[in-house]
Amino acid sequence: MQAILQFVLLLLIAGNETTTNLIGNAIVALLRNPDQLELVAAEPELIPNLVEETLRYDTPVQFIARRATRDVEIAGARIPANGRVVVLIGSANRDERQFDDPDDFDLTRDTKGHVNPCAGDAAASTDRTMPANLTAGTQGTWLGRCIDFRVAQ
Repeated sequence: MQAILQFVLLLLIAGNETTTNLIGNAIVALLRNPDQLELVAAEPELIPNLVEETLRYDTPVQFIARRATRDVEIAGARIPANGRVVVLIGSANRDERQFDDPDDFDLTRDTKGHVNPCAGDAAASTDRTMPANLTAGTQGTWLGRCIDFRVAQ
């Protein structure tokens, strides 16, 4: 029973934290890139791209620490069984070998290959649909209301 409660608590905290930060990161990225805000406001079908590009550009989870379950070699580096590994998600998602102009926020980008910090398909689905639900519809949404907002310099 304690394991079930711990897992539910993890889902509540992790799911809330990542989704909240994803939405906040998307808003900041749009306000810092008014051309992209205007683009998604004019073409709401780009909202799934907005979510994926935000996950790539400013992921809500910047790193994940793990232990290797067995000896393994990755890119010439040997990691022993039980060795500690830190995956730098934010860095991987800005890899110029994977993405052209990785420091640009571009809603037309093909984001295939970005590292997603979600804890599985169910969490990933929630992260992707919640912002779309918040922005879907008419100009009465936050997206329509913030079209003229700008970040102070």
